[in-house]
Amino acid sequence: MLIKFVEKGQKKTVVFGCDFCHRVISDPSKAIFAWRVDRKTGAVLDGIIAVYHKDTCDAITLDNDNEEKPDRWLCEPLSRFPTALINGLGLTLESVQELLMECQPAE
Repeated sequence: MLIKFVEKGQKKTVVFGCDFCHRVISDPSKAIFAWRVDRKTGAVLDGIIAVYHKDTCDAITLDNDNEEKPDRWLCEPLSRFPTALINGLGLTLESVQELLMECQPAE
């Protein structure tokens, strides 16, 4: 997964890059994040997450129909990634809101 820390005007932010074309994902609604699972058991294999532009750079997921491969790719819209990350870090909505308030520039 390509993640970059960039400055946009006065704000510092994190952006995703496509693992296929390496361009910045400018619209998360037009991107996916994907991970490999065992075709038979559905178990997550290596846990590596890849990010792709949807419908242009995500050809890796098209190979899911190949029954000869031992694995396949599951994917979700990139817009759902923050929720998965927050859950994985054990954060709550309240703690995230507090963190956001701490990051706001003083007026």
